[in-house]
Amino acid sequence: MANKKSHSVEDDVDDVYVDDLYSIQDISKVLEYAVLQELRNIGFKEDVSVSYIRIFFYTILCSIGCYCVAFTHVETSKNMLKFSTAAYLLIWLILFLYERCMLHGANFRFYINDKLVHIWCRANAKGGNYQLYYTLKEFYEIPLGDVFFDDGKLHRDGLIKHLKSFSKIVMDMD
Repeated sequence: MANKKSHSVEDDVDDVYVDDLYSIQDISKVLEYAVLQELRNIGFKEDVSVSYIRIFFYTILCSIGCYCVAFTHVETSKNMLKFSTAAYLLIWLILFLYERCMLHGANFRFYINDKLVHIWCRANAKGGNYQLYYTLKEFYEIPLGDVFFDDGKLHRDGLIKHLKSFSKIVMDMD
């Protein structure tokens, strides 16, 4: 029997790297994942209902989409196909309104000091930094040079240092 190696979240964050340091999309994906993991480690409590609601709606959208694709060529189910397409668009609209009205387009929603805090993430290519918005106008900048090595690996200690100072700002917020 083979020995199973324990796998922790910290192992995932340590192995993260970016293939192309000029790809702002790759940097955004890597940092969004790493920021979420490290904020959880710092002690922020994520509102998991947001994830569950998104998973529920995306599962419904995928199942309706699969049904529409499977029965596109069947002549007898044209009315059902129209109904499925209308249902797909309606569910998509509900999900869109939930994202924009309830979450205000935020990447994360945390419980901090018994209140909900929305956090938006954005990579700024011109400024060479990663911005964490904690209100609609105020943000904290993390220089990309502090969180990535020259070979594209994530510099975890640099990220943790910035996220600890970010967490102090957010926790002191009214």
